[in-house]
Amino acid sequence: ENKKSLEGVHRNALKINNLIQEVMALDKAENQDLSAPNLLNSQIDLVAYVKQITEEWQNNTAYAHLEFYFSSEIESVFVYTDVSKLGSILNNLLSNACKYNRQEKGSIAVKITKGEETLSLVIVDTGIGISPEDLPYICSKFYRSSSDEVNRLEGTGVGLYLVKSYCDQLGWEMD
Repeated sequence: ENKKSLEGVHRNALKINNLIQEVMALDKAENQDLSAPNLLNSQIDLVAYVKQITEEWQNNTAYAHLEFYFSSEIESVFVYTDVSKLGSILNNLLSNACKYNRQEKGSIAVKITKGEETLSLVIVDTGIGISPEDLPYICSKFYRSSSDEVNRLEGTGVGLYLVKSYCDQLGWEMD
């Protein structure tokens, strides 16, 4: 009985911590001048970094019911970027892919593809999807769909706003 109670307290503490982190990230993003973003760039192997983040989510026992797949058309590619913002982008997208996925036998595929002059990071999941009506608004600050499926789950409507803001700061496109 005490163990269950402590587990509940721990879960709630983690939820509060995540909410505080989101609010702090939002505050930080809002206080930055997007026309002259404050980037801390360094060179990293994008393939290795994305694979590492994907494996961290795969190893999270809360998502043991999900199958994770990672693939890349290239073995290695070094990019010059703000690793903190890239990590936030990946973690927010993977968090949504996990949160809004099926409760049984869902999957998440993370792919890196190479065009002639571009790289693409694609995350595909078996989740509930985004309705066409919601699509124009999903990157708006605090936007949450009014669908019952979405409202049953906790969220602040900040994650995709941050992803879009960071992509803009880095000069990347988000589709």
